[in-house]
Formats: sequence, structure tokens, C-alpha cells
Amino acid sequence: ALGTPTALGTPTALGTPTAPAPGAGFTSKSVARMQSTDVAVRVRSTDVSVTRTKGQTVGAVDDGFHGAKEHILTVDPKHAMLAGGFVHSPELTVCYSVWPYLRHLGYIVYAIVLQVVLGQAWAFPNSEPGEAPCPANANMCGLEVSLNQASGHFRLLIAFVLGGFVASTVGMWRQRRQNYASLCGSTRNLCVQIQASLAWDESGETTKLRETLSRWVLLAYELAVLKPRNAMDSDRARDHLKAVGLLEADEWEKTIPGDRHTTVFFWILAKCRQQATETGGKLRSERAWALETIAEAVGVMRSQANDLMSSLDRDDPFPYLSLTAFLVNVNVLLFTSWKGVEWAAWFYKSGGGIYRAPKMYVEILVLFVWNLSYQAMYDLSYVLHNPFGARRIDVAHEVIAAGIRKLATSLAHAGEHIPQTFRDAK
Repeated sequence: ALGTPTALGTPTALGTPTAPAPGAGFTSKSVARMQSTDVAVRVRSTDVSVTRTKGQTVGAVDDGFHGAKEHILTVDPKHAMLAGGFVHSPELTVCYSVWPYLRHLGYIVYAIVLQVVLGQAWAFPNSEPGEAPCPANANMCGLEVSLNQASGHFRLLIAFVLGGFVASTVGMWRQRRQNYASLCGSTRNLCVQIQASLAWDESGETTKLRETLSRWVLLAYELAVLKPRNAMDSDRARDHLKAVGLLEADEWEKTIPGDRHTTVFFWILAKCRQQATETGGKLRSERAWALETIAEAVGVMRSQANDLMSSLDRDDPFPYLSLTAFLVNVNVLLFTSWKGVEWAAWFYKSGGGIYRAPKMYVEILVLFVWNLSYQAMYDLSYVLHNPFGARRIDVAHEVIAAGIRKLATSLAHAGEHIPQTFRDAK
């Protein structure tokens, strides 16, 4: 129904026609006319601010999907004061809220309660305060030894499980960000392929086609990122895309819910095929080659945009997550209980005076930091699971998208970016 490409010319050894259709080439005259064409770009530009502080390069925009949010672009380990991140940049760490601290303060309270309750005469009937409670009091001493051994056994077991878990979590986070980086590259590539393949003339019709295809590429790109944000089908997403000039007329209603970005890829490919097959189409004379190249670029971008989270093949299995969580929490509980019983012996021997010694406060601090650090290795799975949110640590999509948007809208008026040497070369 779309017909067969016409005016292809005779291919040379390099696959380029020797007899292109009139007006289809990159001539100095057509480039000059394109440069003089003044057509407003409908896609709204975005102002980006970039600041550097504490070894962090931070980017922000005013009109992002989440509003004016800052995101980390890169970190210089030499100047980032990483060890103090829990203090000066808690939102970038596993201790991003007060909850982890409160949870482990609860463990400290539990250990102190054990110490006070068990550090009484009824628990150590065979010795007096000031005397060594062990080994005279077999029950309490045996409990302390058992908890110590159990904690050691579990630490040995979970060391292998937790090491693999952390590696898997960080690897999945990196893979999803690599997927996004590939999406950015394929978006730029598709813009270049389309704009280099379209006819170069001064007509408003051609310019409108260029702008529309550029806008569709950007629309597919934005929809692909809205999917892992669980917002692709939301009214908020529709309003945001209209506000930044990427959505027009009835386009939102024509996209397929759940696959809106895929629908836009269909529009792009269908429009390019139409331009390649219809008489007077705007694809240059190498129509078959151009359409094939664009189709390949669309396929590459669609594969990257399909599902940035890709939970089907990237998420850790639930039994693995459950086992790791169970082992971490059991180990923290056993270690805290052991310390509570050990402190009880100290409490009884000192007659309650152990809190006059620095040793007790060092023990409390060490227990708190150890539990917090151990639990934090599992909590990495919460923090790194979805890197496409509004947090500072998440992908700086709006900042990166501003550069891609500038490229796409500029190439829609490609004549303005052709140097004199291009026109002079024969």
C-alpha cells in the first residue's frame, strides 16, 4: 500500500546512487536557503545550572518532572570527604533518614536492658560483686559463651552470602545506569540519522517534518524514563510533556497505555517509510539505504528504551533477598544479645559502677556502629534499586535531557550548523 521507493539511481560500489533526484543533495544553495529559514522551534529549551562543592558536581533544572531538583553528575573521591558523607550528605548514603539510627539505637536500648536485668544477684548466685562471675556461675557464663559462638558461626556463614549480595546490588545499579547511558547515545544517533537523511530545502513543510520527527524522538526518550518512575500513563506525565512542548494535539490519546514510547517509535518509522515511498517524499535519493539505516537506529533505541528497570531479568530472586535479610537481622540480634549478656557480668561485678568507666561507652559506640554498618550492607538494596527517582543520588536525567533536547531541536535546522568547508567540498 505504501508503494516502492522511486528515483533511487544506480548504486555505485559504495552503495550511493550516481543519479540522485533533483534537489535531493547537499548543495551550497540548499544549505544557504535553510540557514535563512526562520521557523520557531516548538520544543521548549531548558536552563541548566551546574555547581561544584565538596567534590560533587551537581546539576539542576527548573522544569523537571520532579520540579527543581538537584542531582549528582559526578564525584571526585579526592575532594568529596566520603568518610563524612553520613554527616554532610546523608541523602547520598544508606543512612538517608533518621530511621536507621533509631532502629539501631533500639538495639542499644535492648542490650542495656539485658545488662541491667541480668546483672543482678539472682543471675549470679555463686559469686559476690567485685568477684569474677565466671566460671562460678555456669548458667550465665554458659549463655554468654553460647551466644558468642552462635554469633561467630552466623558471621562466617553470612560473609559469603552478603558479599555476593552487595556485589549483585551494585552491579544491577550500574547496569541500569549503563542502560540509560546507552539510551542517551541511541537517542542522539537517531536524531542524527533522521536529520541527515531528510531532504535539504527551504520549504516550511520540510522544516515542520524535521521538527516533528525531532520532537517525537525526544518524546519517546522522555516516555522511556517516565516508565521506571511509574508515571508513564499518569495525568501528571501528560501535563509535564505538554508543558515542555513534546506533546501536541491528540498524540497522548493515540499512544497505547503501557507502551506509549513504543507507539511513538512506530510513528517515527511509519513517517520515515512514508517519506521514502511516496512521490515527493522528503527522504533523499538514497531512499532504500536511508530507510534501512533509520529503521536500524529506531530498533536500537527501542531496545534500550523498552524497560530501563527490566525487573524481569535483573531483579534478585525473592528467596535470595529473603534469606539475606533473615541472616543479617538474626546476626545483628545475636551479636547484640551476646553483648548484653557480657555487659551484665561486668555490671554485676562492678556493682553497677561500670558506667563510671570509659570502657562501657566505647563498647556501646562500637556496638552501634557495627550493627549500623552490617545492616547498611543489606540496606544498599533499598537505596540502589531504582536510580530514576527524585533523589540527589539518582540519574540526573533532566540535566542530561536538556543537552539532548538542544541537539535535536538544533539539528531540525541543520543548515545553521553546516560550515563553509562543507559547502566548498566537491
